[in-house]
Amino acid sequence: MSNRMSSGSEIEAVWVLIVSADSLARTSLEASFSRLEGIRVVGVANLDDALSAAIDAFQPDVVLIETDESADSSSLHELLVELNLPLLLLSDQRPDLDSPGDGWLSRGSHPEQIRAALLAIAHGLIVLDKEQYEAFLTPPIGTDETPVDPLTPRELEVLQLVAEGLTNRAIAFQLGISEFTVKFHINAILTKLDAQSRTEASIKAARLGLI
Repeated sequence: MSNRMSSGSEIEAVWVLIVSADSLARTSLEASFSRLEGIRVVGVANLDDALSAAIDAFQPDVVLIETDESADSSSLHELLVELNLPLLLLSDQRPDLDSPGDGWLSRGSHPEQIRAALLAIAHGLIVLDKEQYEAFLTPPIGTDETPVDPLTPRELEVLQLVAEGLTNRAIAFQLGISEFTVKFHINAILTKLDAQSRTEASIKAARLGLI
């Protein structure tokens, strides 16, 4: 979050860019947020627009992307990770969220729920739909979550930095290794923890007491 300050000591509202292929959804979300404290819609964009140009124009703190089942938001998410911008995805399909500062809610979520999620991820927190959160925290009955292969000391270092929301580039810089090596360690971590994303790995690791 950019910590934009008002003339006093209070932090101003979180700046949000709304992105959706549905013009009615864009209009509805913008209208809903106009009544919510702490949220300021600074712009709207079509899902097919050049997102980087919209981000340059509006300078949002958080990008809110609304998609239906037919839309593919993976490339947009990759761009946001590269730009180190938090993303809240409104979708009825579970995405693979790759870093803290991300969030996912169903498209039918109440505006107050969306507001709370936007404020949370603007401050670097992970937000998941309640149903998905319970799925992460509740392993199948009879399943032993302890990794078959224990994580190496270096993998634990990388995992800790992943959980703190650092990008691959930042992790490489902090540990004095290459980005390729960071990716190698992250792939190993995901395999050992049987996780599909960095977010899921962080949650599992916290539950197992690894971080």
